[in-house]
Amino acid sequence: MKKYVLFLETEDYYQSLGLKTKFSNISAEFGGLRFLGPNLSKKLKKFDAVICTIYHSDLARYITYRANQLGVQTVLVSDGIFEWGNALKHPKLIKKGLILYHPIIQDVFLCIGRQEKMYFENNNTTSIPYLPERVLSLGKKQNLPAQPRLLITTANTPYFNEEEFDLLASLITNVEAAAVHLNLEYQFRLFDKKLIQRLDVKSHQNDIKHSFEETLTRYSCVITTPSSIVISSMYHNRAVGQMLYRDSPMFLHSGWQILPNISLISTLSSMIKLETNRMLFQTSIIKEYIDSPNNSDYETALTKALTVQKKQFSESSRDRLLESRLNFNIEYSLRTLSIKLKSSKALSHFYKKLKSLFNRTSI
Repeated sequence: MKKYVLFLETEDYYQSLGLKTKFSNISAEFGGLRFLGPNLSKKLKKFDAVICTIYHSDLARYITYRANQLGVQTVLVSDGIFEWGNALKHPKLIKKGLILYHPIIQDVFLCIGRQEKMYFENNNTTSIPYLPERVLSLGKKQNLPAQPRLLITTANTPYFNEEEFDLLASLITNVEAAAVHLNLEYQFRLFDKKLIQRLDVKSHQNDIKHSFEETLTRYSCVITTPSSIVISSMYHNRAVGQMLYRDSPMFLHSGWQILPNISLISTLSSMIKLETNRMLFQTSIIKEYIDSPNNSDYETALTKALTVQKKQFSESSRDRLLESRLNFNIEYSLRTLSIKLKSSKALSHFYKKLKSLFNRTSI
């Protein structure tokens, strides 16, 4: 019998994350944030489970809290790797007084990676590792290019303050100088306008026209900040170096580290050669993410999550304002509108203006 599941975000939102919205053994309803208001409890009781991906949404947290009180299964889904810098230093999280995924109030957490699963379970959260296609699409591994080539790239949000920006820009400048010294062909893949301007990256130097996996076919070495592309690059047997410029723990390791005050010429020389022992190390890291049972697909992981025994949550006094008829659900309205605007090229300019208002409302 199919489980009847409520996803708090819209179907478009899940599709934008590369997460499937059609299931063989789950009957899904999307946009559950709209239920906030009168009769919330009555509406939630119809579902076997409530699922969300936006940890920081005040409304999603409140609905999850109500579902827990009602005995409805709750699941939180991570759509990318857990990175401590993002968890601890993101300005929008700091503004809300939150640390990403600390605590998790849902019954089950779908996360990426075996070490990550062990960490969150040590924090009393039932965790199920899975591998979304957005992070890595398992299949035939790409061939290496005929000549060594270096790609310098970053995560979507590679810095959270001016100090980190300066450190990152300096590190990339040093990497570039080492590549020039070695006569190593290199390109950038940068989307942050401030970083592009500081580094004076010309459009012909910025390889951003294609998807990352298509772009990767042209390079044998990748230097990046910690992000999901470390996984896909190592899977395709590229030498990967992570630029480290903040003091925080790391779950995801690569064969090389790009640090201030080390010989980057020696580091790049080793990467060019695809040094055997380091490449073997990368293979062992990748196995933690792709080997069974760590590589369950999204639907398999969700199905397993729905079988986990429900936690016991104690009743407590709670402000009922969010279930009042007077409540106007601005967060759901803005999220829905922003997704539609973002997908429309004609309205992209208006979206940028809306985003500034949206960011003041929620992350």
